[in-house]
Amino acid sequence: MSTLGLIEYQDATPEVRSVYDDIMATRKTDWINNFWKAIAHDPRHSQAHLGERQADHGPGGSGPSD
Repeated sequence: MSTLGLIEYQDATPEVRSVYDDIMATRKTDWINNFWKAIAHDPRHSQAHLGERQADHGPGGSGPSD
């Protein structure tokens, strides 16, 4: 089974950086957890999941599972 690895900020596409920037601004941090780095291989999925988190927990989608 192959793995894709994690996408760090400096290696991210502009779409993924936008998601990362939103998370960092909302949480007032410069750190992105590995969950977001792992799903960043599909920017549409990352953006959709961020939207779901924001709907569930407000802007930034912070919640107990993040």
